[in-house]
Amino acid sequence: MTSPSPLPSPMSSPQIRPALPDDLVSAAQVYQAAASAQHDARLAEPNPWHNADARAIDLRAAVDALTRIHEERPEAVQVIAQNGIVIAVGAVVIRERHAHILFLFVDPTVQDQGFGRMLLDRLQRVIVDADCEVVTLTASEDRRAWRRYLALGLHPGAPIISMRAPALTVPPEALPVTHDAIALTEVTDAQLAILAALDAEVKGATRSADIRRWFREEQTSGAIVTRRETGEPVGYALISIDDRVGRIGPVVARTGEDFDIVLRHALQLARGVPHAERLIWRCDLPGANQRAIRPLMRVGFTPWGLLPWFATSGIGLWDRYVFRDEDQL
Repeated sequence: MTSPSPLPSPMSSPQIRPALPDDLVSAAQVYQAAASAQHDARLAEPNPWHNADARAIDLRAAVDALTRIHEERPEAVQVIAQNGIVIAVGAVVIRERHAHILFLFVDPTVQDQGFGRMLLDRLQRVIVDADCEVVTLTASEDRRAWRRYLALGLHPGAPIISMRAPALTVPPEALPVTHDAIALTEVTDAQLAILAALDAEVKGATRSADIRRWFREEQTSGAIVTRRETGEPVGYALISIDDRVGRIGPVVARTGEDFDIVLRHALQLARGVPHAERLIWRCDLPGANQRAIRPLMRVGFTPWGLLPWFATSGIGLWDRYVFRDEDQL
């Protein structure tokens, strides 16, 4: 006689919990599977579903992002697991009063079972416990997700404008005689305090730890722009290089007129990057910032995508602001 086949193990109920360090790679894989299923090519640069190498680069970036969030605030990364397997992930970046939901993904094989709603409810508890006043997120084209965001009290706003330039054609231009620039090749405590004050006024929240990390871990440089007569800082700009991609942003200014000057100086900084002509350049800006569009298009940028944007309320003076990117506002 042959022995009967063993019965399959019963499926346990899905459990939502804070992520453990060992969960983060699996959580990033859930993100990539869900994003790939949506055919949402905006989520990474280069397209993460183009080939195996690109997928590996995108996965490493997702793991790095989740790791940073988890190290800052472990409860800010939540997963849903079933039989020990991560099937959904949500993560929120907390910056003072500003909470930005960066990850909210459910494995395509278990969607439409309420897991996205569970994650949003849990992240909302994390956000409330952190005393945040404003919640934002950049959305996919998933209409079901939009419904969840609206139910949570997030409202659609002007989309993020994502722009790319295969090459920059920036003519040389000096700062006007009314302004000076302090070069940033590394950032001191005193300079970081200036950037924090500008971020608090224009962005709506500071992010000193992020700026330190960009200078420490990436090819980042920039400038603080001041008014010559008084020495008062009026804005700053950062330029970062990652592999073959050059990134313009953040660009921050206290007034619209100063923003025009700071953005032009940011383009001069990009022009001066070694081998700038070999880079693909990226610049992401709030839909509220109309001042940046024409200057960027004049030097070679073209619209790449319009990204749906949701927020509980306004934050910052985003008519004079350029993002780091849609994930690192």
